[in-house]
Amino acid sequence: MTSLRMNTKDVLATGFSFLIVIAILHVIIGILLYIGIWLFTTYGWEWGLLFWIPAIFILIAGYIGIWSKLLTDSIALGIYKGNNAGDNVDLEIKLPWEKMSPPVVDSEIPPMIEISSMQQTPTNLRQSSEDSQWKL
Repeated sequence: MTSLRMNTKDVLATGFSFLIVIAILHVIIGILLYIGIWLFTTYGWEWGLLFWIPAIFILIAGYIGIWSKLLTDSIALGIYKGNNAGDNVDLEIKLPWEKMSPPVVDSEIPPMIEISSMQQTPTNLRQSSEDSQWKL
């Protein structure tokens, strides 16, 4: 049977690719921040900001890109595995109510409504015609 799960090799390859991207992102940010600190101590805060502001934007954009890639890759991998699974799929469906224990009934609590009282005809309604229309 074909399994829809990822194996260990797929998980590790995906994890290492994201780890490499994160490391490269932080190296670039570190270089920009170091240049900004050097310019700040040498020439003033205006020159430091020229490298600090882009470093912050690159860091934020990098993490947004990494998260969006992670989400889209997981969706794309699920669609790919679902389309290539064929007819012999090892699929186990667990319904949420299968894990629940049966309700405990307390014998001291009386029933709220009796079925026989629900089937009685109200006293203020009368059936006056043969076409089964109720009239007051």
